[in-house]
Amino acid sequence: MCEKIVPNEEGEIIMPFWKGFLYPLRKIAQSGSNFFILTGGFSFVCALLSSALGRSFLCGVGIDVPGIYCSSSLLNFFLSALIFIACSGSYISSWYNVSENNQNIKVQFGVKELKIASGVMGYCFCWIVLSVLAYVLTVRAPVPDWKVELAFFCGISLVMMFVLYVLLNAVVVVRILQAKKEWHLRKVFVVIWDNLYKPFAWFFIYVLFFSLFLRDCLVFFVRYEQFPVWLNAFCGDFAFYFLLYWGIAVFISVLVYQAKYIYAEEN
Repeated sequence: MCEKIVPNEEGEIIMPFWKGFLYPLRKIAQSGSNFFILTGGFSFVCALLSSALGRSFLCGVGIDVPGIYCSSSLLNFFLSALIFIACSGSYISSWYNVSENNQNIKVQFGVKELKIASGVMGYCFCWIVLSVLAYVLTVRAPVPDWKVELAFFCGISLVMMFVLYVLLNAVVVVRILQAKKEWHLRKVFVVIWDNLYKPFAWFFIYVLFFSLFLRDCLVFFVRYEQFPVWLNAFCGDFAFYFLLYWGIAVFISVLVYQAKYIYAEEN
């Protein structure tokens, strides 16, 4: 970022809303064909491996017809998930180098990529924990003893607040990409707290867009009957992973934009 980032009169770092929202789109436009080659390549590999392991999206929606291989094996499920997570780590590293360092496409699977993949797993785990805890608080039957009920509610709420705190610090992924050893979590929280609604709004709008777009794409390949079933399944898988990696690229670019403000004094 060329412009100098300075605090306002109250000492707060203010992130411009529309610049932050459009930053990922600008980076994708600047990367040009590199984005489509990188995203398309990873999507093709994941779609091919998913089909081979019997984890096609048609199997996921309950369409098991001659022409596609579906498997209910837990081993295949975890194997396909691990492949996607490992590929995500490599994709994130490659996308950062292409979009922020203006480098050519270079796919690697090293220690940094392993750390990123672990971060992706941890981030997904945090969302799962948060969702499960929210579900437990919603559907569980209250305990007659109000002291026990209060202690349970406070305990679950504290865990949820901690998980939310961890999720707000997702920008540490950028520190890993930048090979920085200092994460400065307190600094992250202060700047994010002053601009709290902006990251939430960015993520909400993008998640809504990708969810609706993904639904329409998958519905199209389920209903389209001009192609053979196996080709429909593969194209649907490819579209699924392409949109997923596109969303990951947007997510990482939003985090990079936040990091430029959070660690402004290092720029």
